[in-house]
Amino acid sequence: MGDKLYFNSGRSTPASVRKLTRDRALAIARSKGIAAYHNPGLNPAYPKGTSCCNDASVFDNAGIPVLSVEATNWSLGKKDGYQQRSKSGQFPAGNQLA
Repeated sequence: MGDKLYFNSGRSTPASVRKLTRDRALAIARSKGIAAYHNPGLNPAYPKGTSCCNDASVFDNAGIPVLSVEATNWSLGKKDGYQQRSKSGQFPAGNQLA
């Protein structure tokens, strides 16, 4: 239900793999006119281009390269991806229906 589509790599994903996965997914999406992003790194705990706290974390922690696809908004709230959209009457917390 998030505001934006994100492609992020795991912290342990090597740069060469990030280029083949995250960066390629972003390029393909943009070439098709799909607005897609990666975590901008506005919160120091979550570096640019990485994600956290999702199903891929187990694999990332095991050193297995991952590509996460998620809908959220890394620019809102604590800039940690937990607030998925702007707060409104329908979404007072920014992440669930009222």
